[in-house]
Amino acid sequence: MCDFSLSTWILLFLFVAVIIARQFTWMLLLRKIDCLKMTVREVCLAESRFRMSFKVGIAVSVLCAVPLLASMIWDMSQMGDRYILIGAWTGLVVGTLIGIRLFLKAWSGIKELKEAITDLQ
Repeated sequence: MCDFSLSTWILLFLFVAVIIARQFTWMLLLRKIDCLKMTVREVCLAESRFRMSFKVGIAVSVLCAVPLLASMIWDMSQMGDRYILIGAWTGLVVGTLIGIRLFLKAWSGIKELKEAITDLQ
């Protein structure tokens, strides 16, 4: 009854792979920032690379999520139960709001990092 199409599963695994790659990239970039061992210029460059990686990572994640969600909702609409579809749209709205909140919180953390580096100068 709740069987998703092959395209939905492929998009799901692609999305998970993108998220894992994004997180490892951010982890590696953050690990490289060491204010005690680096010059101010090096720290600024590392912070700039991380900020750009953050923006690109979020954009690529969203671009992978849109077709996944469209495919999942399409598959759910074919199941014939309107409550599944209502739940999917409700989850999409709630998930979007939570995602925006988390993005803004993370972005404020990046701004704080930038301000701390600016104070070093």
